Amino acid sequence: MRRLWLLFPLLALLGALGLLALWLGDPLGAEGVTPEVQDSNLAPLSSKLAVPELGAEPAGREVQAPTETEPDDMEELADEMLDEQHPDPIELGECSLFLEVFESETREPVATEVLIWRLDAPGNEHWKRGDQLQTRVEVDEHGSWVHELPEGRYRARCVVQRQMSDDPVEFVVSGATTSYRLDIDLPGERPLLVQLFRADGRAVERAEFQLARYGISSHLPDGPPWVVDREPKFERGDWGIGMGGRSSGYRRRGWASLSSDAGGWFHIGTVRESSRSMTNNYRFAARVKGDSFAEVSHYFDGDAEELRLISVLFDPEPIQESVVTPEGATCLELEDGLQVTAGALPYVEGDVTPWRKVVLKAWRRWEDDYEDLEFEFTLYDLPLPTRELEPKPRRK
Repeated sequence: MRRLWLLFPLLALLGALGLLALWLGDPLGAEGVTPEVQDSNLAPLSSKLAVPELGAEPAGREVQAPTETEPDDMEELADEMLDEQHPDPIELGECSLFLEVFESETREPVATEVLIWRLDAPGNEHWKRGDQLQTRVEVDEHGSWVHELPEGRYRARCVVQRQMSDDPVEFVVSGATTSYRLDIDLPGERPLLVQLFRADGRAVERAEFQLARYGISSHLPDGPPWVVDREPKFERGDWGIGMGGRSSGYRRRGWASLSSDAGGWFHIGTVRESSRSMTNNYRFAARVKGDSFAEVSHYFDGDAEELRLISVLFDPEPIQESVVTPEGATCLELEDGLQVTAGALPYVEGDVTPWRKVVLKAWRRWEDDYEDLEFEFTLYDLPLPTRELEPKPRRK
């Protein structure tokens, strides 16, 4: 007990010294003034990310930097455990590689991250032979060196390269130094053209359109399709190995009133092709202001095979009248009635009735009294049979 009493004066002395150090290190603190925080990373989340709601009016501005979506914690833990228990280290060598990247058409140098794969790398204690990611290197416009490579066959993959282009051929690294030049295709801009028809086949010559970049899907560029996987020598079991990715918000433009050209095409705008590490996703919508036609809504990405699209403007009233309650009321009479949207189809040369094949979607949700309803149809399916809404079970 006497030893405990001796601790109290010591603790009091230490506390006094701590207060004195704080006062000397922060003279403003003695007057109760809080210094301004300079780290922008401490700003509130709401000031960094402003993603408009899907039903909000177009804001006409681009959302902040992409928001990262990390892999599930369990997947990360599984990856770490797998690496620790069954490592697959890369082999180092005495070769050096000087790597340059150029755009194939303009011959202009390109700065990009490059993933260098060693083909048919030897196996080890835990893994069999197969292709292995040797290194990642940032190549600038003047080229960059990669050192400590073993002799052998390699392939390089640029993250900025156009997704739909062919991968560069393999090359050999040998001797003290090797020079290699990559010629790649970069993502380009493609025009989006749309033809609109009424249900009777008459072409629409004036309408309003909206083109939105609905999101950017970023994905890790590991594991291209030509990679020969390295098989494990151990019992793999149920390891949850997965790759993460990220996605961003979207840029939405306002509605623009357009007229079709002599061929019946509306020129909506341009969309950007995807790269090896990023896919641009889009949505276009169409309507005729002042009419009750169902809105056209179609989602696609910049690598769509055909960006000449066909759609139909359809009066949804007959569909709304075909869905009734058990009491005989139609969706037109309900406060929250049936919603109908039209999709779009790729243009097919020689098809004389393309609008009849466009898929329309009807749905009704979020009602307290009736079950959700959703179905699809085309103009070939008209007239639709009567559908009866199902009452939700009453809560006891």
